[in-house]
Amino acid sequence: MKRWKYLVCFFGLMLFFTMLSRGIYAHKMARVTLGKASSKSLTRTLSAEGLVEAARETAVVVPEGVRIREVCVKAGERIDADTVLLILDEADLDRQIQRLEEQIQVAQAKAGALGGQPGNLLEQQLTVRDCSERLTKFKKLRQKGGQVCCGQEGYLTKVLVRPGDRTPDSASMLFADASGGSLQFRAELTKEQAQLLTAGDTVQLQLQNGKLIDEACLVRTVRQSAGGAWEAVTDVSAQEAAPGESGVLEMTAAGGRYDCCVPLTALHTDGQQYYVLLIREVETILGKELSVVRKNVTVRDQNDSFAALADGAVGAEEQVVVYADKKLQSQDKVRLFEEGEERMDRSS
Repeated sequence: MKRWKYLVCFFGLMLFFTMLSRGIYAHKMARVTLGKASSKSLTRTLSAEGLVEAARETAVVVPEGVRIREVCVKAGERIDADTVLLILDEADLDRQIQRLEEQIQVAQAKAGALGGQPGNLLEQQLTVRDCSERLTKFKKLRQKGGQVCCGQEGYLTKVLVRPGDRTPDSASMLFADASGGSLQFRAELTKEQAQLLTAGDTVQLQLQNGKLIDEACLVRTVRQSAGGAWEAVTDVSAQEAAPGESGVLEMTAAGGRYDCCVPLTALHTDGQQYYVLLIREVETILGKELSVVRKNVTVRDQNDSFAALADGAVGAEEQVVVYADKKLQSQDKVRLFEEGEERMDRSS
């Protein structure tokens, strides 16, 4: 009787250790999620960062040679027609006015004394004309207390002078008016993104943390710069936008329809060849188990979620490994995720 008890205990222990070893063996197996190839239309979402800038700039020119007392605006500001841009030094304006009046008197006196010398007379007459024109402008500025306004609504794109400078014979500021088409958005693109856009496309523009969305921006051009970088330039129709604001250009591009598409997580590469891992049921000493088999494939197209394979690369009923919690090689044994088991993405 004791022998039977020992025999039962022996076989019980054998069964326990067999189940334990089987559990350990199964625990070490990679766990996988399976899927099948399907027919899909591959769409792509384009997202590119850039800046709003002036499409056309106009120079703000002030009569030359007057000292600037104060610069009242900064680049990027939106201004009204009566916004004061600069305040000139009134004392310096008075000196400039006095100097011009003296120059005019001297030139007129010389012209009167020259009489019949046409060449020199013409020179003095031109001097009188030029000085008179500048004098008129300076007197208008003096009547306004030295304040300089633009006379239009828009945006200052550049301020080229500082307090203490004298007004140059070129632009003191650059200005973009607020009329339609005066602003554009320039976005940097990758080569792949540039292939998705063409002139005439309509895109969505989101500015500065989503505060403004322009849903109908027309792509004016897609081009490659001299340095090799790609960019897209779009019109900006939203009146609230301003030069210098950052934003994101977005567009969903429709792609072709393919009969054999798998999730992008199912696609692998060894650096030279794309492949997928198919599931197979095999007989082992432990019974039927699941094993993976590598199958090389040709990729026709892909987006952020799916890869389109050559037709027939994966049969309609074949199961593909779309996720594994361990790195797999061909012939590895695997098991399926069971209900309730937590799936954690691994880094490749």
